[in-house]
Amino acid sequence: MALFREAFTRTRPRVPLDDFHAMTDSFLTRLRMDSVQLREDWTGRNYADDWVARRFLPGRARTGSSSTNSPNPPPASSPTWTASAAARPR
Repeated sequence: MALFREAFTRTRPRVPLDDFHAMTDSFLTRLRMDSVQLREDWTGRNYADDWVARRFLPGRARTGSSSTNSPNPPPASSPTWTASAAARPR
């Protein structure tokens, strides 16, 4: 949850895909330094893909769609993750 709260905020409900992977990689590095048992062969991208498959994260946002609520949507060449399900406590 801490990663999702850091990545997705009220003012930043979308994060460019590469940025989210980098944030996740950084978070994984900190956890591994604290001796948290994680899959050593997995990167931020692997975890993000797994979270989408398990529905912890929604799939990639389709940029340029009429359903976006962002006043400044990212360019079409920049896939993003959305926070619609990620930041909500369960």
